[in-house]
Amino acid sequence: MRRVLFSALLVTSFFTLSTSTTLLAPVRAATACGEVLIKGTSWLQGNGVDVRSNGANTFTGVSCNGVSVSTPLQQYGYGFQCVELAARLYRVRNWGTVFANGGAQAGAYQFGAKYLPEGSSGLKFYPVTSSYVPVPGDLIIESGTGYGHVSVVDHVESALFGIATVVATEQNASWTGWHVYERTSGAMTGGYHPVRGFLHSPRNSHTAVATPRRGFVAVTSGQGNGLLGALTSGVRNFNTTLSAKSSPDIAATSKGSFALAVVAKNRHLTYFDGQGRQADTGVVMSEMGSPSLALDNNDLPWIAAHEAGGRLTVWSLHRRVDTDISLRPGSSPQIALDSAGRYYVATVGVDSSVSVVSDAGTVSTGLVVRAGSNPSIAVLGNGVIKVAGVTSLGKVQMATSNSGDAYVLESPTTLSVRVGTSAVVHASGSSGYQVAYVTTAGVPQMFGSLGSLSGTWSSITAVSTPGLAVRSDGMVVLAVRDSSNRLWVVNKNAAVQQSIVTSPFSTPAIVLLR
Repeated sequence: MRRVLFSALLVTSFFTLSTSTTLLAPVRAATACGEVLIKGTSWLQGNGVDVRSNGANTFTGVSCNGVSVSTPLQQYGYGFQCVELAARLYRVRNWGTVFANGGAQAGAYQFGAKYLPEGSSGLKFYPVTSSYVPVPGDLIIESGTGYGHVSVVDHVESALFGIATVVATEQNASWTGWHVYERTSGAMTGGYHPVRGFLHSPRNSHTAVATPRRGFVAVTSGQGNGLLGALTSGVRNFNTTLSAKSSPDIAATSKGSFALAVVAKNRHLTYFDGQGRQADTGVVMSEMGSPSLALDNNDLPWIAAHEAGGRLTVWSLHRRVDTDISLRPGSSPQIALDSAGRYYVATVGVDSSVSVVSDAGTVSTGLVVRAGSNPSIAVLGNGVIKVAGVTSLGKVQMATSNSGDAYVLESPTTLSVRVGTSAVVHASGSSGYQVAYVTTAGVPQMFGSLGSLSGTWSSITAVSTPGLAVRSDGMVVLAVRDSSNRLWVVNKNAAVQQSIVTSPFSTPAIVLLR
């Protein structure tokens, strides 16, 4: 790993993942070196600088673009490490010099990001235990056992139940460039390391303005060229070719990025975490099976998989569960976690009956689903489990369990679903849920506690199962593939065609990032 100092600009940072039995390999380039993740006009009340990617070296101490200070607006230090963003912003805004120096007693980590306060004369440091409320442009200093990390405050959202959300930007640690922290009195969580405090420039006159990223979404899909692709503020192309008849899945991390589960060309189940590091799980997937991904409260993944032997496997970083449960050929099990991190997997048996598998055992829901469709499952905030399926007559039907040990089958709805697609359910709040589906005419629709779509979007003829995302603030979006294999993102008031051309077998997945 690189330990470098250039003209008072230390730009090396390094992070560690939670201990596990599976090694995550370094990032594979989903973005090019120096590619803009967030435009400077899109943060810091329009006064930021471009947040750039460290390319294939993301999450490492190696700088993809070497060192440069000749054009401060483009690069100021080792590009594009975490400290380079902070140093460039403060240089461009004339807020002072960002410099780390922990002294000889700090040893190998003397010039790590965690020692920014010691070397940055003229800047004011506030410990995280203080009552100081950071303003846009302040630096968040993370310490820990290594070099630490630094991010830049964009805004602080209103406190709920004594918890404030601090939204920041960062380099070399996220595919999105965003980072989210939670702050209570005297403490702050959400960092890669413990948060040490805030660094403020007296020349920074920004004041708090509530600007939550309400419209920020991430969509992933298999592309027409067979490559994995994701859409955030632009198209991200991954160096991963997918198995021809599989679809990727996506989940939002607690830190503002996203994780992915995919089936690679060799049919190995592969996981990418929120920093882009990759793990080959060792699970070999069935020819048409697609993974289902959920993250627990610590951002640790749980993936439900239809393995090549035709049975259900549940994989996580610290545990693999190979079951003897036989799945219907071509089906894809769906996973959800409860608040304690326990998994529940909705499966389709060879007789098309739907069961839910957990550590407690296997329970029949009473649902029987149509050929070519999969069930969907959600655990509501109050612990109630909802399973949605499409009957042999093409109607949406639900099954509900209050405890996980028995399900009540509800009467089928009158809603007809397009052949070859499934209904999708997602939790909403403490007791609500939302269901999305595609009508026989190819129109995406939904129902539930958040209401229905306000338009019929006759310009879309959707042919895929919809991707559905619901956020705690009540925002809801759908993603669908149309008959020309174009990707659409739909909310209650608009439908927008995206630039990605998808695989004809791909079902898009969508999340609303925090």
